[in-house]
Amino acid sequence: MYEAFTPAITLALCVAAGLERASPPLLVAISMIVGGTAGAVLVESGAPSFRLVGFAAFMTSSLTEAARVVGAELLRDGAKYNTAESLVYIGGPTAALLLVIAAVVEWPQAAAAAAYGRGFALAARDPMTFITAPLVSALVNMSCFFAINATSSLTFKVAGCVKNVAVVAYGVVAHGEAITVLQVAGYAVSVVGFTIYSQLKLAPTTKRTTATVNGNGNRKQTATPPRVAAASPPPPTAAASGSGGHQHPHPHQHRRTKKAA
Repeated sequence: MYEAFTPAITLALCVAAGLERASPPLLVAISMIVGGTAGAVLVESGAPSFRLVGFAAFMTSSLTEAARVVGAELLRDGAKYNTAESLVYIGGPTAALLLVIAAVVEWPQAAAAAAYGRGFALAARDPMTFITAPLVSALVNMSCFFAINATSSLTFKVAGCVKNVAVVAYGVVAHGEAITVLQVAGYAVSVVGFTIYSQLKLAPTTKRTTATVNGNGNRKQTATPPRVAAASPPPPTAAASGSGGHQHPHPHQHRRTKKAA
């Protein structure tokens, strides 16, 4: 149930990073998505037993996951890194951190269990499984970054929350799983919230497109006549020279006239 609150945590980090604006309609949409999904899960699983350690672990996991997707969006918007570059810069530190934690927490037990056919012995018996697992994980991370680049970190988390509705619907249709009226109501509220969220995200683009069309439509299109080149003035004629000012002949022309005489 606690996982349903991940979009709300992501929204808080997006607002803090300046990627989203906490408008009242957006808050209502996220609240409906979170509340509807959490209510449906609560009805299905019953009241969860509260443990402070578990709650702290959930909050840490949700905060780090939200920070990961928000950081991926900041890399896209700030330095304009593509998906492959983002994975290179994020994957290296992530792998190093996991290796350090595994060396402290898991490797001693894995080495000790190898004598009994477990631990590292499992990797030796089935190496392809251990090679395929990180490759699939890299593809999953790449698809996540592609989705964030195409939409946003908040939309990515909202879509992941609404994905539960599709999973439940598939279970009911394909496997005949039972579902209560309260669960249907909770998931319906979540779907309505997602619809409102989608409309909010599409509204700025629609307004800009409408304004452009209206501006072009209201402007009168007057036909502009083709420009005609200005006619050059005609050369002076003899009549014009007789009636007008006296024209001085060219010096060479004056010499030729004297020779002829």
